[in-house]
This record gives sequence, structure tokens and C-alpha cells, in this order.
Amino acid sequence: MEKRKAFLIIIVAGFLLFYISSDPTEDDLVEISANVTEIIDGDTVVLGSGERVRLMGIDATEVGEECSQEATVWLEKKIMDREVVLEVLGDDVYGRKLAYIFKDGLHISDEMVSRGLAYTYYFDTDERYIEELVESERKAIDRNKGCLWKNSINDPDDSIYACESSDYVSEIMVVEGKIEEVNRGEGIIYLNFEGEYPDNCFSAIVWEDYKDRFSRSLDRFENSTVRVEGLVTTYRGDPQMELRDEYQIQPV
Repeated sequence: MEKRKAFLIIIVAGFLLFYISSDPTEDDLVEISANVTEIIDGDTVVLGSGERVRLMGIDATEVGEECSQEATVWLEKKIMDREVVLEVLGDDVYGRKLAYIFKDGLHISDEMVSRGLAYTYYFDTDERYIEELVESERKAIDRNKGCLWKNSINDPDDSIYACESSDYVSEIMVVEGKIEEVNRGEGIIYLNFEGEYPDNCFSAIVWEDYKDRFSRSLDRFENSTVRVEGLVTTYRGDPQMELRDEYQIQPV
């Protein structure tokens, strides 16, 4: 019995050691210099070696969605056919390198967020620059910077009614309506507009990872008319908008 206990302790200790050592630290970071030879979209580039790189800390809109072209063009002007420094933290499930990119000391991810060209995005693998990215994003929202935040959440003339949102899929909009219900699913909070699910005509969603960027409970918005600002997308044909920061929602 004692031998069995000792064996189990060794197994558990080994597992914990692996788990802890696999969590990225400063020692896991590999810094390299390379030339950028292709821009795939607003958050993915190709190096001279042929390796694809996913920029850490940001998320640009998808090809065909509003703001995608602006983000891609800006990256092309800034780093295409130029040598950059990459802080590489590993690979994603698609085989792309995950890295922060710097050009002449300029943090590319932070600059894109500051210009309203990309959202801040939380990667499980690393959040070393997340505080400065969040601060830059909030300033961009507040100042209506770039294609992501060009509309003013404070101006009713810039908003559309929630039940008209299906006509604006893939566009950056300010949507106004009454939140009839706040629901919770696995890792997600739903703010359902103009009706309770499944009779609502629009939803704003907040992922669990972003909940801490809301200083107060989202339940306070139930039965309130609000405006939300962001990209209108769909899930199973129903219009929705992802909220990543409290600056994207405002009571009317």
C-alpha cells in the first residue's frame, strides 16, 4: 500500500510539474528578427520562411466584414517587406506562430488597437501586454477612433433599432433597444433585446473572459433601454454583437 501511495505521489507531482512548466513564462518567449512577405488579413502575416504568424493580443474583423480591409491595408503599409522583431510564444492549433510584433520599437498590436483597427483579444497562452491594450482600446472607443469606433454611442442619430440589426450584418453599428432579459449560458452572458429568448430580435453577448472589464453586474441592464456599439454578426441566423468592454454599452 505504501509503495502504491508513493507511486501515486510521484505521478501527481510529475503532472503538476508538467502543467506548471507548460504555462508560458518570460523564459518561454523566443525573440527573433524576420522579414514579413505577405499580409493575410488584419491579424495574420507570413514570414520569409513561409511561416504564418498570428498577432497576439488582438482580433481583427474577418475578411468581408467592415474594418477588415482597413486593418489589412494598414499592416501592409507598416510592415510588408520589412524586417520586424517577433516575441514568439508558441504555435496555435492551426500551426501558426503566436507572436507580438514590433517594428522600430512600435508595438504593432497596441498601435492597431489605438487606431481602432482591431479589438483587444485575450489569449489563454499569454496576457503580458493586456493592460496596455485594454487602456488603448478604451481610449479609442472614447475618442471614436478608426473604423471600429467611428460611430458615437452618445449620438442617437448614429444608432439603429435593435430589430433592424439583421439588415446590418458584418457592419459596425450602434444598436439601441430595450434589454428584456439577461441570461447565462456556459461561459457566456446574453443580453436579449426586445423580447425574451427565443422571441428576442437581437442579443449582445459577453464572454466569461471579458466579464472583468465590466465594473458592475450586467444584470442591472435588464428592463433598461441601452445603446451598444460594435460589429453586428449572426449565430444560427440570429443577429448579435459581442461586447468586450463596458465602454461598448450605455443606458439611454
